[in-house]
Amino acid sequence: MSIQELLDLSRLGINKNVTCNLGEVEGLENLHFSQLVAEAIRREEGKLSRKGTLLINTRVDDQYGEKRHTGRTPAARYIIDDAPGVDFSNSKLNQPMTRKKADLIYKEMLKYINEQKEIFVANRMLGADLENAFPLQFITSHASRALFAINQFRDLPPAEMILPGQIKEAAMTAIVLPDLKLDPKKYGLQQDGVVILDFNMRKILVAGMKYCGEPKKGVFTFLNYVYPSMGIFPMHCGANIGDNRESALFFGLSGTGKTTLSSDPNRTMLGDDEIAWGSHGLFAMEGGCYAKLIKLDKNAEPDIYNAMKKFGSLAENVVMEKGKFNYDDAIITENSRGSYPLKNLPNPSESGIARDPKTIFFLSADATGTLPPISRLNQKQAMYHFLMGYTSKLAGTEVGITEPALSFSACYGLPFMPRSLFEYAQLLEKKLNQSGAQVYLVNTGWTGGKYGVGSRIIIRDSRAMIAAALSGDLEHARHQSHEQFGFDMITECNGLSSQDILKPWKTWDNVAAYRQAANMLAKSFQDKFETTYKKNPEAMKLAKWGPNPI
Repeated sequence: MSIQELLDLSRLGINKNVTCNLGEVEGLENLHFSQLVAEAIRREEGKLSRKGTLLINTRVDDQYGEKRHTGRTPAARYIIDDAPGVDFSNSKLNQPMTRKKADLIYKEMLKYINEQKEIFVANRMLGADLENAFPLQFITSHASRALFAINQFRDLPPAEMILPGQIKEAAMTAIVLPDLKLDPKKYGLQQDGVVILDFNMRKILVAGMKYCGEPKKGVFTFLNYVYPSMGIFPMHCGANIGDNRESALFFGLSGTGKTTLSSDPNRTMLGDDEIAWGSHGLFAMEGGCYAKLIKLDKNAEPDIYNAMKKFGSLAENVVMEKGKFNYDDAIITENSRGSYPLKNLPNPSESGIARDPKTIFFLSADATGTLPPISRLNQKQAMYHFLMGYTSKLAGTEVGITEPALSFSACYGLPFMPRSLFEYAQLLEKKLNQSGAQVYLVNTGWTGGKYGVGSRIIIRDSRAMIAAALSGDLEHARHQSHEQFGFDMITECNGLSSQDILKPWKTWDNVAAYRQAANMLAKSFQDKFETTYKKNPEAMKLAKWGPNPI
């Protein structure tokens, strides 16, 4: 089947005679990003900065949003209940929806689309490895969302190309209608917006949700569902490649520094958020970045800062004063975002493909101030910490989060993992055996005390530790076992502002207070692991590799 046939709008029930203002039919398909920017301005979807970046505001204050929507809304996301292999045991994350109800909502969305004077269609691709890629048709009522899709996802191969693998079988469809508000009573919803994941029909439906992260993470969840059945390990991580062609992975949740630390001017960027690990190595799922912009500093993060100045980049919920962005102002949200294609960076990977990684980093923004800045994990410890996915959830990344809160997000992406969590851990184990990669746990959070008392570990120090690990300098560096956490913490590393930060109790005013806080965190690990995995005997075998309070 050709790409054109895979992406024929009529297969979805969309009127092929939709007329558009540029004289096209079937929607404004794959417009150049400059045309999408112009359309967004014409339709008053956003404003231009002095540098030509399109700024949109997706904050919504209403009765459903716990004051305001400026991040994902987990309560609005559903998975159709006929998909085999989905773990519905945690109904708060993987909320089931009947196909009958989903079909009614889909019917209302199609009616809305066919009543529009114009729609925008971005035909894109998921996955850089053509053997394991999927065409994506992104259909939306907003030019700015089509621009987002152009930035975030990959270019399709030439139409005349003979397609290998999965890409020739079926397209994936995302329909994104930010202004379509649904009747919660009619459909039995918690609010007037919804995200529906239909794995069997390969559709993502987004209605009444303005935040750009909703369709992005919907696409990611789809890939996290389908790739394990293909023997591929989908990961919520960034990746880059050194001059020696050795790659590295950076796992972490929002606010841990995943985008910042994987954006290294001395290394080639493979991707900042969503990477897959197949039988022949790594490949990028996306083609762009969706970076947090709050307190973005041009000296500390020059690549991201400069990428956001390029025409075609998209800023979301950033304060703009006289045409200039004020990244320090959080009056709209702490979760301001920027979308830009990888080509906006100075060193993107053209192929999107890399060898097996030799170094893997688990990033945690620890707000208790007790985790060491960098520690070495053995394979069992790596599986344990992967299943825990500890960080402190930072303000603005989800509705209702206003200050850091202790958070365990399995696989460093719990909301996006629809299958059994241990299934992903087994994929990690398989890949570690395959590659022999070394795993490090890196704290990018607080030192010298908890949040509000201590201070955030400076990016320069985090970069120095990452560089030392990548160069091999930490393989034989001095280390000692942490008395509560059990792993080997690195105790010497060149290039740091102070060697004392490597032993976190040395940065606290009161060592006894540090030990008490470390014990509390260790107990939280134990309790969470027991609660989450007590029904899985194989997972519980890993409990002994986790922290133990003393």
